Amino acid sequence: MLKKNVANEVPEAITALAVCYRDGDYGLVKSAKKAAKLYKRAVELGDVKAMTSLGVYYKNGNGVKMDEAKAKQLYRMAADRGDYIAQMNLGGLLLAEKNDDEAYRWFLLAAQQGFTAAELQVGIAHGAGWGVAKDYVEAKRWFLRAAAKGCERAKGYLEQMDCKKAIRQSRPAADQGDVQAQYTLGNFLSDHGKELEDRGEHEESIAAYEESVRYLTLAAAQNYGEAQHNLALAYAEGRGVEQDLAATVPKLYERAADLGNVRAMTELGTFYVNGDGVKLDKRKGMALTRTAADRGFAMAQHNLAVQLAKDSGVFGAESHNKVVSMEIIRLYRLAAEQGYTGSENNLGNWYMRGGLGVDQDIDEAVFWYRRAARKGHKNASSVLTQLGIDHIKGQAPSNPRNVMRESTLTSRARLPATRPR
Repeated sequence: MLKKNVANEVPEAITALAVCYRDGDYGLVKSAKKAAKLYKRAVELGDVKAMTSLGVYYKNGNGVKMDEAKAKQLYRMAADRGDYIAQMNLGGLLLAEKNDDEAYRWFLLAAQQGFTAAELQVGIAHGAGWGVAKDYVEAKRWFLRAAAKGCERAKGYLEQMDCKKAIRQSRPAADQGDVQAQYTLGNFLSDHGKELEDRGEHEESIAAYEESVRYLTLAAAQNYGEAQHNLALAYAEGRGVEQDLAATVPKLYERAADLGNVRAMTELGTFYVNGDGVKLDKRKGMALTRTAADRGFAMAQHNLAVQLAKDSGVFGAESHNKVVSMEIIRLYRLAAEQGYTGSENNLGNWYMRGGLGVDQDIDEAVFWYRRAARKGHKNASSVLTQLGIDHIKGQAPSNPRNVMRESTLTSRARLPATRPR
């Protein structure tokens, strides 16, 4: 079917074949030049993803002569059409050129689509005053969004922030009914409650958690999806409110999901798949997870891949559906490229085994295992230890291509916290 669609010049099919050549999937020999040629044709036919991918090729000199101006042109074409990765990459080039105002505009557009790396970068911009006025509270709000999706760097920035100072700054606007301030203050108070709890100051911790719930409730009542999600977490953990997993949590997730909160969609999807607090409805659960995955949420991409692998029984089966296998790998790769640790490990597993839609590739497996192991994934660490690789020191892979990937892959996922020089 893929070959037929390529022959009929279906742009999405041409891009899919380019990806196969890029990764060496389905028995094809890896070829950056062939992939670039296919991307070029798909771009001519108007495929937005091909525009972004070809832009990355020109930026890094993969399969084509390095040409940053051409990369910028392609990124802009795709960014204008709403591609969040292109918006992120274009922002990165503009930031390097010290065009802060326009860089921020593109980062914000990508962040508003829920792209975690862009949310991190918008937070950095507000903290540093790049293209926007310095705003500690706004920086914290964006870091919270990214951290909620597992972004370790955002978590690191949050740990460096002074909760008491942030509470003082955000309280006046929150008390005047500003919904974003109420949400942000609710999160600050929750963080402060955790700090107090860790210090053994239990009464003060309970008071902070209860006040956090009060402000999150105020924001949730104004149909602020992120507040509804975080309020659900408080009810799930019994933090500042009586625990209620059976009724309140799924109801709040449902409201947040209806407002487009991708994390709530993912959590609610898991509830329906497992029948936790709601009537078992696997189809609805998978649909919710798919929606969040399609919007670029790494946790949803990972969960969907895991569920598809489980349902199809590809592991251990004598025969398997290659279309399903390709989709599973695609989802793991999307999540892994955003730094989702479980997907990094699972992608390593697929390349270590080989056969299920990909050729066995030990170097590729090691690349993904190393990324997961550096963040503490036990299985990835164990495999690397068995292979005699020191993941802590970052021993170089035997394939030089992966050295380049260590520095270029993140251009599709995140930018440095400091301005490029």
